[in-house]
Amino acid sequence: MLGRLDEKRIVSAFKWGFLSDRIVETIKKYKKTNSLSEDDREIINDARELLSNILKGEEQYNNGKYNLNALESFVIFNRSMNIISTDEFLTEISSFSADSGIGELVTKMDSTFNKLLESNKLSDDEITLSLIFFDMLRALTLDESQHVLNAYYENRGRRIWAHPTESML
Repeated sequence: MLGRLDEKRIVSAFKWGFLSDRIVETIKKYKKTNSLSEDDREIINDARELLSNILKGEEQYNNGKYNLNALESFVIFNRSMNIISTDEFLTEISSFSADSGIGELVTKMDSTFNKLLESNKLSDDEITLSLIFFDMLRALTLDESQHVLNAYYENRGRRIWAHPTESML
């Protein structure tokens, strides 16, 4: 059985991983069609909520005042910081500097999503930042989920094999 912390990690990783996947697919679809369906709009609103959680995590980290969802906000903030500090991200988004901070990044993505919801046409450059960020977030959450599950099954396997062997001796 997974421990409580591993359960929370895997649930949040799946939650954000699947959401990030839907966001990436919605952005790609928008790039092809220049339009959003009602379902797409809902996904974009979910993306804006996730961005809000990142800012809440940063705020709580900086001021030490925690709310009920502090752990969730901290985790998504931490994952976001991991993404923006990678060479891969900084190479892909040459206009972004790691010194700019997560707040500037989130503000740009939120502005992009707001424009999408207002039916304003966006250039590829305007949506590339969000596309790359969420694509990297989904890859990161997939890696984390895989790590937690692999560790669980490795430990489970050892116990399964250790117990029968001990009882046979």
